Amino acid sequence: MRIILGMSRTLDVLVVEDDSDILDILILALEEDCDGEIRSAKSGKEAIAILSSGFQPSIVVSDLRMPDGSGGEVYAYVKQNLPKTQFVLCSGSSLDEIAKVIPNLEFIVEKPRIYAPLREVIKKIKVLQGRTAAPVSREQYIAVRVETLLRLGFIGCDLYMKLSELAMQSGDNDG
Repeated sequence: MRIILGMSRTLDVLVVEDDSDILDILILALEEDCDGEIRSAKSGKEAIAILSSGFQPSIVVSDLRMPDGSGGEVYAYVKQNLPKTQFVLCSGSSLDEIAKVIPNLEFIVEKPRIYAPLREVIKKIKVLQGRTAAPVSREQYIAVRVETLLRLGFIGCDLYMKLSELAMQSGDNDG
């Protein structure tokens, strides 16, 4: 049997959006791809309060223009205090306006079409952070006997078993 070992970590997210309908769509999209806690805030000020209280998400998804604190303020807080957290801007503002407020922003989802583009951005971030398996070549497989795995007990990773040339099975090792 051949298996691939990969670290299993949760993906926590903070969503900052003042429009309730858009917030619902963002959360719905994130629930498809994120296995951790998803918290929300309706303003930049509320988001910064959540982050200041100790919540350290892997990703912050934020609108740019909101009452009571902008996405630019949230971005500045994240970059200064949570450097490993990825920032995704979800905005209807023009790219020129965004660049003036947040230059060199890596991840932007343009409103109004947000569901599928956000899911694509999350998948990219997961690959960058090593949270998902990228396509695997034969050279990346490691041969391990089942008996060895049973002897190890909890090993703190996910297992991927090759069943045939066309099928691969994953199994979460929760202990």
